[in-house]
Amino acid sequence: MLLEKLREYAARRHQEAQPPMYEQKTVHWLIELDTQGRFAGFTPLTEAVSTKRGTRERKGRKWVVPTAGRHAGGAYKWPCLLVGSSEFVLGIRNPTKKQDHSQEAHTGFVDEVRACAEELDHPVMRAVFEFLHNPSVALSKLPPDFAHGDVITFRVGDTIPVDLPEVQNYWGERAREKHIGEEVIRMQCVVCGETKPVCERLPTAIKGIPGGQTSGTAVISANKAAYESYGLEASLIAPICVDCAEAFTNALNTLIAGEDTSLKIGNSAAYVFWTEEERRFSPARFFSEPDPDEVRALIHSVYTGKDRSKLIDPEPFFAAALSGSGGRAVVRDWIDTSVGHVKRNLAHYFKLHRLIDAWGNEGRPLGVYSLAAATVRDMKDLQANTVKAIVRSGLTGTLLPSYLLSQALKRVCVESSDRKFPHNRAVLIKMIIAQNSNVEGYMEQLDSQNQDPAYLCGRLFAVLEQIQRAALGDVGSTIVDRFYGTASSAPASVFGNLLRGSQSHLGKLRKGKPASYHALQQRLETISGSLAAFPRTLKMQDQGLFSLGYYHQRAEDRAAARARKEAAATRASEGKSNSEE
Repeated sequence: MLLEKLREYAARRHQEAQPPMYEQKTVHWLIELDTQGRFAGFTPLTEAVSTKRGTRERKGRKWVVPTAGRHAGGAYKWPCLLVGSSEFVLGIRNPTKKQDHSQEAHTGFVDEVRACAEELDHPVMRAVFEFLHNPSVALSKLPPDFAHGDVITFRVGDTIPVDLPEVQNYWGERAREKHIGEEVIRMQCVVCGETKPVCERLPTAIKGIPGGQTSGTAVISANKAAYESYGLEASLIAPICVDCAEAFTNALNTLIAGEDTSLKIGNSAAYVFWTEEERRFSPARFFSEPDPDEVRALIHSVYTGKDRSKLIDPEPFFAAALSGSGGRAVVRDWIDTSVGHVKRNLAHYFKLHRLIDAWGNEGRPLGVYSLAAATVRDMKDLQANTVKAIVRSGLTGTLLPSYLLSQALKRVCVESSDRKFPHNRAVLIKMIIAQNSNVEGYMEQLDSQNQDPAYLCGRLFAVLEQIQRAALGDVGSTIVDRFYGTASSAPASVFGNLLRGSQSHLGKLRKGKPASYHALQQRLETISGSLAAFPRTLKMQDQGLFSLGYYHQRAEDRAAARARKEAAATRASEGKSNSEE
């Protein structure tokens, strides 16, 4: 189904605009020739680009050029026409490779150019072939910044040979014959269902999938006996004709390269999204960097019934999750739904996001990268399944798995007190707890009417921490650092001692800071009075409620403190103005 829908997408997008057996590749140099094939120089297509680490790297020009088949190791099975590295084009040995195949590669490259020149009898191709007879002049004038891995093609006068329609048509047929091979294998294509000559290996590679080889990956491949079946090897285990193979691969490359059609999460996964018609609606930007205004408008349209025609939009919507494993592309998820369903599910997904930030302000909607980061210490530890679960929940409305809650709560327990509850972690915990609730505004901020013992224990724990800080100042290690894990899982075993220990702090506050004492004492009594008894143990869902109670109470306290400070500043300003008058 996935490959069939990709082939249909390629047909709708008129992928024939990209010539058969061509792919987008980075080209670094043009070899300039006159119409007689005489060498005229090298033209660089590279520019220095600054990276995030401050280093400089060379970046070439993206160009749609001929592509060639690959064997199981990822290298070229035969040379491309008119484009390749210096090893192919000029016969220069690459010192980074253990074995020298430069002469074999160059000979094959020249043979391809000669065959094309003889077939087309085109002056431009004859000029390139004349140059390749004796490239010594070019070899003696290599630019100082020339690198062995750089990709080279030609320009004859003002003509780029790879752009000629005659050359493009020739290479499409030539490469097709090579992929089918001398011994034509006719089988039923698993994509189009027609009996056609099928390719032993997929003709083009999928580029840009995280975790895959830089040279590209393949959706279908069998490079070991364990993957083979019925005596079939390589891509023949799922036979596909050349037309379908090239179509769905080009479609995937187009989707992955588009900002509105793909979503990449570090080195874990890549998602592609598409519809049957060209639409401006793109879930990619909602997941990557959601704009608060767009999210607010989406939620409003769904929950107020505004523009109902868009909400029942039956147009098919497709999404696929892909990750790389060496030279193989792994399909981790496949979603077949409608645009209307996606909009409704996204609205609910972002409604679950709603949670005040650590200072009591309205929180911003978070990207999937930020949500997934709440489950790990370092993003290099992030698993593809984590991202997949979050995106699938946003697109289909499925429940977030409980293991995400477990991972987030584990991070809470091991982090220091000032890092336990970044906004993204609190949002993820809240989303998982609230996803079964249909209550409007559930857990978005402090709920003083919530009498759940776990939630009250979390609030009480925050008040006890505030009492300690008010009495002792910024201490190196608070009760949160020492007792959070036990308090959130077995409250009865620790809260009695914590309450007794808080009395000395309250006594100190009563003498030195009576206003703080009365406020904290009242808060302590209000929450404690609602607790008939401390629970002996808390299950994982209740531990999530505990954490939200703690987070809500701290945010409420910070907001109240800021309000008091602003009110005092306003009174002082007004008093100063009155005295001046």
